[in-house]
Amino acid sequence: MIQLVRAWDPRYTPSATNGVVRLRRASAFRDIKAGEGIADPDEGQRRLTVEGSVRSQSDHDQHGRHLLPDIPINIQMHHGDQVIDLEDVRPGETRTYPYVIDVHDDSRWEPYILCFSLIPHDIFQWQQLVESLAADDSAWTITTDISRLKLEIECGVKHWIAVNRIKSHRLRAVWGKVEYIAEDKPVPQTPEQLLDFSDMVIGRWFRKVNKYLYQREYRFAFIIESDEIPELPPYIDVELTKSGIALFQSYDLP
Repeated sequence: MIQLVRAWDPRYTPSATNGVVRLRRASAFRDIKAGEGIADPDEGQRRLTVEGSVRSQSDHDQHGRHLLPDIPINIQMHHGDQVIDLEDVRPGETRTYPYVIDVHDDSRWEPYILCFSLIPHDIFQWQQLVESLAADDSAWTITTDISRLKLEIECGVKHWIAVNRIKSHRLRAVWGKVEYIAEDKPVPQTPEQLLDFSDMVIGRWFRKVNKYLYQREYRFAFIIESDEIPELPPYIDVELTKSGIALFQSYDLP
């Protein structure tokens, strides 16, 4: 059985706010200040594999012959921290090569997120998690009914949409464990993957590098698509029902 824990400022637990819970735009986690929680400056970063080209240019004589001797050369190029070596490039030859660029673009499919942690297995994991949090986050809750929690939050988002009179919209939900990868940067994607909803949302917001493994994160993400919202607000406050509030049981640290 999945058990999710979360630390709150005591003023903002669901029971203290009568069920009002704040969901933030996923990109907001880049800007959390030291001591105010867990920040990830590369949150949602995409790495894109693109194709470049280089040509070994040579002037020609009146008969169209290269003025330089037909001797291949080696070319080394630098793109950021990437070193690209091309060998045996002949005069007049165009050589293509792949390279990776970092992209921060939050214009499409950026979700509102509520984060939890899978309950730690031992004291060491608890210590890592607690030490990473803001000092004010001292009230812990535990939730075990994951399906009900997803439904409660989703209903709250739908209510927010209705209150704000957004008639034409599409709401999509993605929830689950965050995957932690061994690389120190996100895995590069192809341009085609940037057009795929699953690759975009899961690849950006549910995959993090291994240094955040101690978070043991589990996320609920909600994507609101509507032409009636020229710019998404930085957060939305959703209201839970009484049964939704009851999903967050008080929890004492071991």
